[in-house]
Amino acid sequence: MGMLLNQKRSWVHGLLTQCPTGNPDQMCPVRMMRKLPLIQRLELIDSMSEPELDDILHKHQCCIAQQTQLSMRTHAMAPLPAL
Repeated sequence: MGMLLNQKRSWVHGLLTQCPTGNPDQMCPVRMMRKLPLIQRLELIDSMSEPELDDILHKHQCCIAQQTQLSMRTHAMAPLPAL
């Protein structure tokens, strides 16, 4: 069962508050939106269509997966600490 529209809006609100990776990509679709005052972000989210919300959520899911993969590779290659 998929997310309800209000759940999608809630998730996007979180994404417009802060980057989940802590390191926003320059190509992030909401990077500039995060700089808007809170009330404008809320109005913007309320005006978004479901396909727009889905697009933002999908792009962030892909980005998080990519960042996780990068992090795992970096940690896998890091030397183990001496005992």
